[in-house]
Amino acid sequence: MPLPTVSMLRDVVRSWLKVEVQDQGPLSDLVDDFVQRLQAGESIAIDQLLNTVDLVFGKEAPGGAQRDRLLEMLMRDLSRA
Repeated sequence: MPLPTVSMLRDVVRSWLKVEVQDQGPLSDLVDDFVQRLQAGESIAIDQLLNTVDLVFGKEAPGGAQRDRLLEMLMRDLSRA
């Protein structure tokens, strides 16, 4: 199975969460980082990305250190969980 691309993941986020990933900004950085991590061989799932977008960038998203900790927990490499 081919690795997902940034474009494909933007489409997935848009279709599942109704969130538009802009060309720049923290959400774009998250998607770019996700693809780079997959290319480097990390075990992470698209579901992790969707949950992270929803919880960390959604309406009820925490701020500051709590946001950073949540992001770290949600995007953890599954082979090291």
